[in-house]
Amino acid sequence: MKQNQLNIHALEGFSELDRDELKTVNGGSFWGDLAYAAGATARCIWEFARTASEFQASLPPSLKK
Repeated sequence: MKQNQLNIHALEGFSELDRDELKTVNGGSFWGDLAYAAGATARCIWEFARTASEFQASLPPSLKK
């Protein structure tokens, strides 16, 4: 497998992070990720319920429950 390496020094405007910058990188918080997951789950349930309701309403009267 051929691996190519990117030469960052050849690119203008890009540089590697130094040791201090690597220590201060904030990757996000647990509560932010948890809130995102809860929101995505709630949105999924909402869309499923809305779509099911629209489908049920589109059926002819003989097939409605």
